[in-house]
Amino acid sequence: MSEDSKKQYSAANIKVLEGLDGVRKRPSMYIGSTGKDGLHHLVYEVVDNSIDECLAGFCTIVEIIINKNGSVTVIDDGRGIPVDKHPVYKKSAMEIALTKLHAGGKFDKDSYQISGGLHGVGVSCVNALSIKMIATVKRDGKIYQQEYKIGKPLDDVKVIGKAEKNETGTTITFFPDSEIFSTLDFDFAVLKKRLQEIAFLNPDVTIKLRDEKNDKSETFHYSGGLIEFVAFINKSKPALHKPIYFRKQVDSNTVEVAIQYTDSYNENIFGFVNTINTTEGGTHISGFKTALTRAINDYAEKKGMLKNEKIMGDDTREGLTAIISLKMKEPQFEGQTKTKLGNSEMKGVVDSMVYLALTEFLEENPNISNKICQKIVSSAKAREAAKKARDLVRRKNAMGGLSGLPGKLLDCSSKKVEKTELYIVEGDSAAGSGQMARDKEFQAILPLKGKILNVEKSNPTKALSSEEIINLITAIGTGVKENFNIEKLRYGKVIVMSVDGEEATFVESSNGMVSFVKIGEFIDNLIEKKIEPSIYKVLCFNTKTRKTQFKNIKAVIKHPIQEKLYEIKTSYGRNVKVTSSHSVFVFENGQIRLKKGSEIKQGDKIVAPMNLPLYNFNPLSRLDVLSLLVKNKDKIKEEIYVRGKSVEELLKSKIKEIYKEDNEFIDERIAVPERFGEFLVSKRKSKKLSQKFICDTIGIKQPCIYYDWEKGKSKPSRKNFEKYIEVLGIDKKEALSQVQIVKSKLDNIWETQYKNSGRNKVKDYIALSQINEEDLKYLGEEVRLCPTHYKCKGINRFVKINSNFAKLIGFWIAEGSSSLRNGVRFAIGNYNECYVQEFKEAVKDLFGIEAKITGFSRNCAELKLVNRAASLFWRCLFGFSEYSSETKKIPDIIFNINKEMQLEFLRGYFLGDGTISKDKISFTTTSKDLANQIMYLLQSHGVIAGVCEREPGKNIKVSSRNKVYTISITRKEYLIKLKRVWESHRNSFYLDTKINSSSLSINKRFDIISDDLIALEVKDIKEATSTNGDVYDFSVNEDENFIAGFGGLCCHNTDADVDGSHIRTLLLTFFFRYMPELIENGNIFVAVSPLFRVRKGKDFYVHSEDELKKILDKLGGKADVQRFKGLGEMNADQLWDTTMDPKKRILKKINIEDAVIADSTFSMLMGDVVGPRRKFIETNANIAEVDT
Repeated sequence: MSEDSKKQYSAANIKVLEGLDGVRKRPSMYIGSTGKDGLHHLVYEVVDNSIDECLAGFCTIVEIIINKNGSVTVIDDGRGIPVDKHPVYKKSAMEIALTKLHAGGKFDKDSYQISGGLHGVGVSCVNALSIKMIATVKRDGKIYQQEYKIGKPLDDVKVIGKAEKNETGTTITFFPDSEIFSTLDFDFAVLKKRLQEIAFLNPDVTIKLRDEKNDKSETFHYSGGLIEFVAFINKSKPALHKPIYFRKQVDSNTVEVAIQYTDSYNENIFGFVNTINTTEGGTHISGFKTALTRAINDYAEKKGMLKNEKIMGDDTREGLTAIISLKMKEPQFEGQTKTKLGNSEMKGVVDSMVYLALTEFLEENPNISNKICQKIVSSAKAREAAKKARDLVRRKNAMGGLSGLPGKLLDCSSKKVEKTELYIVEGDSAAGSGQMARDKEFQAILPLKGKILNVEKSNPTKALSSEEIINLITAIGTGVKENFNIEKLRYGKVIVMSVDGEEATFVESSNGMVSFVKIGEFIDNLIEKKIEPSIYKVLCFNTKTRKTQFKNIKAVIKHPIQEKLYEIKTSYGRNVKVTSSHSVFVFENGQIRLKKGSEIKQGDKIVAPMNLPLYNFNPLSRLDVLSLLVKNKDKIKEEIYVRGKSVEELLKSKIKEIYKEDNEFIDERIAVPERFGEFLVSKRKSKKLSQKFICDTIGIKQPCIYYDWEKGKSKPSRKNFEKYIEVLGIDKKEALSQVQIVKSKLDNIWETQYKNSGRNKVKDYIALSQINEEDLKYLGEEVRLCPTHYKCKGINRFVKINSNFAKLIGFWIAEGSSSLRNGVRFAIGNYNECYVQEFKEAVKDLFGIEAKITGFSRNCAELKLVNRAASLFWRCLFGFSEYSSETKKIPDIIFNINKEMQLEFLRGYFLGDGTISKDKISFTTTSKDLANQIMYLLQSHGVIAGVCEREPGKNIKVSSRNKVYTISITRKEYLIKLKRVWESHRNSFYLDTKINSSSLSINKRFDIISDDLIALEVKDIKEATSTNGDVYDFSVNEDENFIAGFGGLCCHNTDADVDGSHIRTLLLTFFFRYMPELIENGNIFVAVSPLFRVRKGKDFYVHSEDELKKILDKLGGKADVQRFKGLGEMNADQLWDTTMDPKKRILKKINIEDAVIADSTFSMLMGDVVGPRRKFIETNANIAEVDT
């Protein structure tokens, strides 16, 4: 140090920070950080004050509101901060408490016996770090308020209004200072975790959280307390017993403990002191652990369960979830953030209490005790094996004794931990790109072979024996569990890298209805309307049993197509479009395996369905036509009427709703007999009640009204009569037995009024447009649906679902048309004239109306049902589409009936558009969707049909402007199965020879894999064009496949982004369970790689579809877009520029903010409940600052 510096250092250099200036100068000393954690800590400090009021027994409700203006409000119904003048400082106590450090009621033993905020710096810190704060207090019948700016009051405490009697409480609203905090965005999910935890710990309090910015709200109240808390944490783990709970109190100290053992291998012990989460433990946790080990050891030894085993503390805690909640006076925390209890005397207090309570429980509950001890003894036996595995890792640590690097680690040259980085990548292709892209001086690459072991479902012995995990631990260098040593960390940053819409498939909704859908339209609808995909199932096959089935959809995926699209065509005319990286299932060497679209070649065998569950053994027996029309009335422009006796009941209910507040109209009336009237008079007089009192109590204006009731001159409403007898002190049941209950005023009007009067609003008909879905319950089966001017030409409300129904639909799809003016029409030619009577009877059976046949003209006639109600139903059945021959489709109801009815449907269609030759039958259509549906429907009957396409033009027999699809069945056994379909055809005799032949079919062009699956040879593969620029995918629970495409082929639902998230989650689970200190120390990151490269003049890298749309709009919509399905698709320059360059990259720093909730989350994600895996990163990772 220079002489000048020494001379310049004097008393003038000593700074005294007044008031709250010290908090603003060094905020992290008080709230931990000035980032996201510190911002949310402000809320916790205010909430802790409210909870202290709860602990003192004065508060039951705490409400937290994230306001639209960026502030947060905390409201409680406690006593309210005192506002009278402080005897020493001569200012309002509220001002003192909110502007001075170490000030508050917590230091007065009479005010708070138990408190979490004993430092007295909490809310004053919040005030100091807020640009503005408003404190409002209700007490003593008044509302007081004071406003502050950066911790300083702008004015004295003022009275701003009156409070209700006995209304008390405190409201704090604060605006965090942007000069202090790096972010001002409060996270609903982060606050929810902490508040939910507080609610579990305080069963008498209700906590409400509301986010007005994003319109979210949650209410937390858990009357079960710690028992519910433990059950919540273990909800995804198989438990060995119900939670064990005990509560002990000695002097002013209360210990609550809830414990539960599960069949997992991880210990989870959470400690709280006066509801403060002591994440670093403390003396109370130490006391619990020693008591647990001692109690278990004593019990096991006493019962003779131990042979040569010695139970250690780790053994007793394997699979244990425990919550220890300590309520005590004057806790001493190590630091303002209160993460560790320092009171040394509490170790012995907790130890003694827990040991006594647990010993008593074990003796009184031998069944549970034996289960626990058996698990612990088993753990002790496994400990030595695990120790050997850990010793192996420790010996390899730092690679001092290894002949080479662990796995395929590509190490860096620098040894400076604060500078070095380890990138963990999946697979050799990503590792290759990473090797060429990295800066060798400080960036190392460790490739993993596929997914690492799921440590959540593996015991320590297995986990620590895994080659990939050993390589990972060895490379990082710290060791694991009790051998973890942060000083041996080798890297400062550990960074984890992480079908066409026109295709069709079948989905099953939650009500069991099967629907034929276009994948793109279906997924777009789910995304647009924010519908949860899991309520649907999709057609797929079980990879183990190889049975076709419907399975729940886990997620839907949509993204712009940025790679080649291939159309794969197989024998029998089936085809599907997939991207180059999307896989289909192939059958090779007797095994089913996956192959990418870009790798498929001619001669490959694609897995396809042969039997499909597209039928219902117990279908609906009828369709509710009225309900169907009401649900679709927004699409109906024409009016029809519903007629029937029950319509009157509907209209009466609507009128009663109008007069629901008027008892005089809708209430039953009471006729008072003379003798009972005399009794009422005598009772009234004996009571000596004033006329005014009686009138006011009943709600009438004049006493003459109740005089007339008593004399029988008028009839009171039942409600008024019951009020009257209550005034007179007469038992209601007895009184009602003495009078006559008659109809209401409205009922009398309806009974006596001339029904056809123009004033009468209750009639036996109503327009369809006036009926809502809730009205249907009033309408009975007798109602009929009638055209406007034809009362007697109605159709029944219910249409039977039977063979006639299926047959009519089939014939109409082949030969029909419909319009409101001309009704439902069926074309009749010379070749099917013989079936007219059959179809007329079918129409009569369904609608109760006769269809008419027109005369033949040019060898053609029409069978017509001209009825507007029937036409509306028919159009509704087919989705109100304007059908032409090339757009016709089978309605979904056909895939939800039994097989016998489906054969009738096929027969009806075949009689219109079917042909028979000497060796086959064929269905012909110009509708691609219809051809596809027929192919799938035939597979419901185990029939494999072939399809051929003919381009528009002429042949010998047929001229067509559209492409023609011909579905043919040739195999003898299939023809026998479908005999009902073709046997009544005029040319059925053509097949007699084939059917009666004893020879077998030899034209099979497929391999049988199972009862439900076959393999079809690839005949052609070519590049295709996407229909809308997007590709779509389903993620399906467990089986990860779905059946799609024309005729049905088996596709694997893969998406590299989703799969990568799963791999990242596995790695993060490992770090959480075995190296949590790395997370706490801020060493674990996730690299945010771009999803797309957009090129127009120069390259733009974007990370989401929303970002892609914005950049494309900015560039005018035309640009070259490449989607990265994995890091291996990037070249070295791209990988460096986007993911590895410290000056440009984005890293997500993993920060487990709440260990209790995090444990539950990991158990849910990595246990048997795996559905939400892909949301993990987004939920539990915070974006760190971009490295520079």
